[in-house]
Amino acid sequence: MNTALREALSPVPAAVNASRLLDPRSLGPGDHRAEPKAAASPDPVEVAINLAPPGSCSAGGTTTFVVLDESAGVTGSGGNDPLSRRHAEAALAIRHVAAACRCRRDRVALVPFDRGSAGFVAPQPLTRNGLRTITRGLQRLSHGMGLSSELGPPLDYVETQASQQRGDVALVVFSDLLLTDQNPSTVLTRLRAFPGYVHAVVLGAIPPSVLVDDPYVAVTRLTPSTPPGEAAHAVFDGLNHYRSPSSTTGSAAHPTESPHRKELSA
Repeated sequence: MNTALREALSPVPAAVNASRLLDPRSLGPGDHRAEPKAAASPDPVEVAINLAPPGSCSAGGTTTFVVLDESAGVTGSGGNDPLSRRHAEAALAIRHVAAACRCRRDRVALVPFDRGSAGFVAPQPLTRNGLRTITRGLQRLSHGMGLSSELGPPLDYVETQASQQRGDVALVVFSDLLLTDQNPSTVLTRLRAFPGYVHAVVLGAIPPSVLVDDPYVAVTRLTPSTPPGEAAHAVFDGLNHYRSPSSTTGSAAHPTESPHRKELSA
């Protein structure tokens, strides 16, 4: 495990040098400095990602599910996430919040689109051992390529797990949302109806209007011109949404007085 991933197991400052963390090579074997791609210049760019101080732990803790589309349409050459910073930035955000977590109730799960993926990680506490497991999962995902473009199966798992959690739940989805589910509109309706914070991070493609128009869904679009840090902020918003006093952090806020959403139509 190289320096960038080892740092995921120790406290992180609010400003982090992106040149060591954002390129997918920084998640691989060896100990080298990765240089993030820059549209305007081939020279290395030093970028600091600033994440706000996390709030304090919520009473019941929060389980954050990070769902990742690793299909060829996303990860392949010419795919919709050519910069592929999401794994390293997710690790950055997770360890940033973990450094402030004292309750041992907050958990993070990695749920790839592909069933049986080596990068799958069941909900883990933000402890040293939990962070090690999460980091290993992100590392495996950064080196692989999935087959599935179906959001339904990972949603099945997330919905089942969410119903078993005592505390709050948050869902962050990384995908181009060019879904091959039998009925994509039904799957998006399920995503909107998730009983907790929802953040859709759309990779390259135009975000579906049904999500953009939903005031209860945060939407971020990542393109090659997107500045470093947007993926980290999306994961941070999910992790931090229910923490106090920053319980409304994020681009959209689910009502916290009730875990149940309004009835939605496709």
